[in-house]
Amino acid sequence: MKLRADVKCYYCGYVSGEAIAEAASSSAPMTILHADATAAAHGERGSLRCQRCGGPTYLEEITVVRERKPVRNLVPADFAPRRGRPPKRFSTGAA
Repeated sequence: MKLRADVKCYYCGYVSGEAIAEAASSSAPMTILHADATAAAHGERGSLRCQRCGGPTYLEEITVVRERKPVRNLVPADFAPRRGRPPKRFSTGAA
């Protein structure tokens, strides 16, 4: 599970980029994706400055990103008809 947040400036309100970090540990370094898409950097939250005015930044709109599990491959046996009487929910209730 990962955390994703916008990196926003205290002074001018400019969104300098996006920070992505592992949710398991708060002391792990985070990946910073800059808004102008020039480079990605690894760093600590306190060392990041605004790209426009050089002011201090903070993390805003922190969201949890869950990774999806891969879908297993389906084989023709999965599509074979079932044996026995169908459940009532599949019956055509013509009364």
